[in-house]
Amino acid sequence: MKKYFILIFLISITSTLFAQKSKYRRTFHEYYDSRPLHFGFLFGLAGSSFNYSSINSNGDEILSPKHFGFQIGGTVNYALSQHFEIKSGINVALFERHLDINMLDDLAVKPAKVTRNLNLLRESTWLEIPIAMKFRSLRRKNHRFYVLAGAKIGLEANTRNKDFSGLTDDYNRSIYAKKADFTLEYGIGFEQFFQFFKFSPEIRFSHGMFNVYKSPDGIDAVSMRIRDITNLKTHTVSLILNFE
Repeated sequence: MKKYFILIFLISITSTLFAQKSKYRRTFHEYYDSRPLHFGFLFGLAGSSFNYSSINSNGDEILSPKHFGFQIGGTVNYALSQHFEIKSGINVALFERHLDINMLDDLAVKPAKVTRNLNLLRESTWLEIPIAMKFRSLRRKNHRFYVLAGAKIGLEANTRNKDFSGLTDDYNRSIYAKKADFTLEYGIGFEQFFQFFKFSPEIRFSHGMFNVYKSPDGIDAVSMRIRDITNLKTHTVSLILNFE
């Protein structure tokens, strides 16, 4: 009798442990995948810079530090199958991209050349139309992972110009650039379903495919110097928060 009691006790303890381990979790939006079309919106923070090349005939040092930007927009998602989905939408993005050039100033009134800083910048608002293919994993209760790859067309809607003014220790001038860009994009994300919405944070990388640089028309010393730049392509890393 004692052996049976001990056995029943052990079985009850084991059952309790398994019951705690398999505690019920509510599945939100369990019929989400039965509808192929979904709409939402996004917020994004981005670090953006230029990839560049130059003939560098004067020995200047060129740097393009990352500066933060902001993105906001609407999204539309169309599911092709259980795993594949097309993601698109329209975004408005604010970017500030810089080129810092440490240049040897030939015009300095000194026996030797001195180093001066030339800061080129472009503050602009972009209208962006991305399109990407998402590959989604199987849904596990209220979450799943995905990867995506695609392209984006960007049109510059507004530019804040900062003009060069005199030969001072710091030169400041707007970057001459084209008003359209085409980028390839890829990234990884995570979908989490809540009671009233779906939250999807993702990290996305964008690489410009075309040269957006335009040579300045001026004949002053600074314009002549920055004509050494031959190629500018955009590069952006974004943290995007999607809501549906």
